Amino acid sequence: MTTLGIIGAGKLGTAIGRLALEAGHAVLLTGSTRQPMLALIIETVLPGARLVSEADLISAADIVVLAVPFGKAGSIDFPALTGKVVVDAMNAWDAAGGHPEPGWDGTTSSLIASRNRSMRLVKSLNHISYTDLTADALPAGTRCGGPSASSPTMPPRGPRSRA
Repeated sequence: MTTLGIIGAGKLGTAIGRLALEAGHAVLLTGSTRQPMLALIIETVLPGARLVSEADLISAADIVVLAVPFGKAGSIDFPALTGKVVVDAMNAWDAAGGHPEPGWDGTTSSLIASRNRSMRLVKSLNHISYTDLTADALPAGTRCGGPSASSPTMPPRGPRSRA
């Protein structure tokens, strides 16, 4: 069983967690310490998921999903993510926490990757709303493909040869 760790227990994080639980995966979540009812919310919305500290989540998870507002990304312990598969579901959107650091001329994912070149970063789940994730969910075990991007730290692949 894969253990999915979700940093961010908001709408997107809980939607991803619900789908992962339904597919038979273990789910760990961490969220803002400013939410006094968070444990009750997780227990009610995601029965079977566990609310843990960020350090415990990173240590135990096979895959870590970043589902916090982009403006909160600076609070994540990026050095601890070394060697982990990390799904960046964040967007630099004013309504969801702002834009990259002033003067940054790259993509948001390249900024996130620059914080730890040894994590295995995937940009995905940022282009679909949490309501669509659950409304369009397929039965557990069904495989489908979708858009994603590889880590900017991965070496580029050469052109495919045409035989």
